[in-house]
Amino acid sequence: MSLVRRLGFGGGAMNVSAQRAGAPATTNNVPATGPLTISRPPLPRRGSDTVAFAASMMELASAAYLESDAAKKAIEKAGLRLVQAGSRKVAMSELGEKGDSLVERLVSRAVTVDAQYLVVDRGDALVVAFRGSKEGADYLLDVVGSSVDAMDGRGAVHAGFRRQLDAVWPELEATLRRESKRSDPAKPIVFTGHSMGAALAVLGASRWEEGTPAGKAVHSVYGFALPASGDAAFTADYGSRLGSRTFSFINQGDLVPRLLQRLGYANPEVHVRSIARDGTLVRNPTQAQLDADLRSDLLPRKLKDLLPLCLEEHRPPYYLRRLQALAATTAAHPAGGGGWRPR
Repeated sequence: MSLVRRLGFGGGAMNVSAQRAGAPATTNNVPATGPLTISRPPLPRRGSDTVAFAASMMELASAAYLESDAAKKAIEKAGLRLVQAGSRKVAMSELGEKGDSLVERLVSRAVTVDAQYLVVDRGDALVVAFRGSKEGADYLLDVVGSSVDAMDGRGAVHAGFRRQLDAVWPELEATLRRESKRSDPAKPIVFTGHSMGAALAVLGASRWEEGTPAGKAVHSVYGFALPASGDAAFTADYGSRLGSRTFSFINQGDLVPRLLQRLGYANPEVHVRSIARDGTLVRNPTQAQLDADLRSDLLPRKLKDLLPLCLEEHRPPYYLRRLQALAATTAAHPAGGGGWRPR
């Protein structure tokens, strides 16, 4: 079985069946298998979010894992326009980054970067959705890599993520500039992605914002399982420019986004949304709250179950279905604060 199918994607449908023995098919433990459906809720005003729009961004982040034909079918069924399904394979050494350590130099020679993204026209906005890690080379890029200077000179970022973005940026930037000229005023642009794709969304938004007039600037960034990706200088700069327009969602039991923090990388100051296993969502929890929630979720479990559980909580379908369930709940029972249920 391919890794993309183990992640829950493949063949134009999303396999989101629960994998724990005896797990009920509920919204909290992820519902049964079904095709990817994409919604089209209103675009929130800049600096604010709604659960329905967050769910729709996770839907497009999920579509980025699919083959282009399957992604196009799901996108067009929702009444959206697929502007571009971009993909580029290039040897890491060709991107000009050889690495500092022996391991990085060996990886640079051996690994081919396979970066993939979608540009989607919602009518009221353009959305750039980056694919997360799918193949073995992606995971090497996630883990191996020293910090390198950011292209905009605003600090240092994770080398693997930066190389993925470098592989597709010329084509992506040209597409966004072309599409920005199609309407006056230009449509706002939203960046999104899951896991590595979320890191690429942050780096891509930073790069686009840097070289773009204010009228065509980034509307918002939605990251799901967003890993730490920069040094203190980059995260401080990003937070000051885009932090108020960036929304980071993390499943309570997902350990994966926190791993790079242990290697010295940091997350910018952004809006954080923590999703508990019972479907409760917390707005802007502190780091202490996130750590306490993770401990309470994992410590009672047997050691042999911890790794499978953490990886399960990281999978795209677990973010997607929980957000879709929250969107359905808040549509039926609207609450204050942009449609989020407090804990």
